[in-house]
Amino acid sequence: MWALYRTTRVLGVACLILTAYLCLAFYNFEADVERLRAHHITHLNRPDEKQVDHHLVANFKNLMQKSHAQKKKDMLKITAEGWRSSTTDVRSEPVVPHNLLAPHLLHLRVAYVVKTFLLPSIVFDNLHDPYEVESVLQGYETQLATAAPSENEKHAANSTWKLAESWVQPRRGVGPYSGEDGTGFGHVLHQLSTSEILAADIAKKGTQLKLLLTLQGEQQAFFKPMLSVNTVVYRSLSYQRGHIIRDGPFAGSDRHNGEIAAFHLARLLGVHRTPFVAGRRISLDEIRQKSTPRLNFTFYHENGRMCFYGKCYYCKKHNGVCGDESGKLEGAVVLMLPSQFRLQSHRSPWQRTYRNGVYARWETDINYCKKVRSIPEFSGRRILDMIDNAVIDFLIGNADRHHVETFQGLKDSPVLLLDNGKSFGNPDEDEFSILAPLYQCCL
Repeated sequence: MWALYRTTRVLGVACLILTAYLCLAFYNFEADVERLRAHHITHLNRPDEKQVDHHLVANFKNLMQKSHAQKKKDMLKITAEGWRSSTTDVRSEPVVPHNLLAPHLLHLRVAYVVKTFLLPSIVFDNLHDPYEVESVLQGYETQLATAAPSENEKHAANSTWKLAESWVQPRRGVGPYSGEDGTGFGHVLHQLSTSEILAADIAKKGTQLKLLLTLQGEQQAFFKPMLSVNTVVYRSLSYQRGHIIRDGPFAGSDRHNGEIAAFHLARLLGVHRTPFVAGRRISLDEIRQKSTPRLNFTFYHENGRMCFYGKCYYCKKHNGVCGDESGKLEGAVVLMLPSQFRLQSHRSPWQRTYRNGVYARWETDINYCKKVRSIPEFSGRRILDMIDNAVIDFLIGNADRHHVETFQGLKDSPVLLLDNGKSFGNPDEDEFSILAPLYQCCL
């Protein structure tokens, strides 16, 4: 009997917690407006002012009493078309600013309509003077003016992304190529560094921390942050630009500056197989405001600085990344390839074992390249691409090329150079084993 009583109490408490959670989950903007209307709205009774538009208030109250789905439908209608007053007073239809029509600004559209068409006849009690309404609306319009980019900025961004997309040719790589007009090259890098960030999410692929950003023009890009901008006082692991890694050619985590330098070096050598990369400093406050719930969950504060750890194989709270004193975080923005181009991953024939004293077959077999040539996916031009890539990897000090990518479905697709973060770790050492494809296949 006692066990039954304890079980009943536990179930009762669980039901109460669940009920409270559901109440919070279904708490929405419309309910908040209804609460303000019921408790915090006072009418203007000054004889020299217009009386309250009771018909408008009644319509708004009826809207609040409708079903949740119908309320959303009607609120969108209000946002797009405006309220028509049935009183004898002549009222102009509300005009929602064009820079407020983006889907992610729905909450501002709703608030704009409510404030614009309720405040002229209804005053919130926190406004001690009815004439403060005008200043409130002016301040709100100023906020809206900076809420979204202008149409010219949107057009410029879209044109730049389309230009970058036109340079992606599955049988050649990622341009612009020699002899072609590359005047837009700088524009692409500029947009990567400055375009407004519309949304931020967790990047699912890879073992290292990175974000998936949606930039102005709906262009997606990866953001690979500096591992830590804090000093060693705050965190024992810090990869500033001058940090040297002396634990081996593939030790340590990715270096964002390595991605940037590798991109420019490959382009100078005429190897157009690396997506566009540019440096950028982002505001973690802005990223958190525009992050998805699963990314937002990983934000925290450490030593007065905002940090996050994201989600990846090595992502843990104890090795998250933090902003500097101004809340900024430096990193590399990598332009994603157009969605119509699918990539196929291949295990590199010259992959390492990553274990001390354990050697891969290519490290002990002098005739290893002959066996690689017999593999269909690495025959023909691809073996030459592997040699080219090995030379670039040697120059940047990247000994971590365990997989390579090609365009899916194309036998003559070039071997791309992706994920170059494990580069420029130690400028004082040259790892000649990186050149194995060159000296095994050409000598």
